[in-house]
Amino acid sequence: MRNHLCVGLAAILLLPATAGAQSTTTIRQGGQNNEARVDQVGADGAIDIVMDGAEQRLMARQRDLASLDARLGGGGNRLEVDQGGAATDTNTALVTMQGSDNQATLHQMADGIGHHATIQQQGAANVALLWQDGSASSVSLTQIGDTNQASVSQLGAGNDAIVTQIGNALGIAIDQMGGAQISVKQTQ
Repeated sequence: MRNHLCVGLAAILLLPATAGAQSTTTIRQGGQNNEARVDQVGADGAIDIVMDGAEQRLMARQRDLASLDARLGGGGNRLEVDQGGAATDTNTALVTMQGSDNQATLHQMADGIGHHATIQQQGAANVALLWQDGSASSVSLTQIGDTNQASVSQLGAGNDAIVTQIGNALGIAIDQMGGAQISVKQTQ
């Protein structure tokens, strides 16, 4: 049986705006086959989520100065995050996944300044897919375990990617367009 949790947050245009307003979503789920969907529209949204168990799924969309802190434990978990915003917005994501056969897909996009993503995966057969579109973006990706795969794509000037993989039968693909720095370390 799949448990669903859908959370939608949107700015209400009829109410007066408050300076420094922030929407924060906190989710804690345990067990198997849980699903959480979060859609934050408006400035300064934050998601803090912990999901423990097998076959968990998190789908999140955030806009304008978004931040995400996601911790998933167990096997067969999926995380799909889309962060976007205006030209002056910076998005941050911290993703920690422990267990085997987990997949993290992260897309950060804005026309201007950069984004920051940190993904840590520990376990076998994990996959990390990261796309960043914006100048001065940074990625820090660590995968520990056998047969882990990673793909990093960065578009814009001054981007930085640091990838560390420890294990056997590892795979990495990095695509950077614009001025960029890359550091890759693979060890057995």
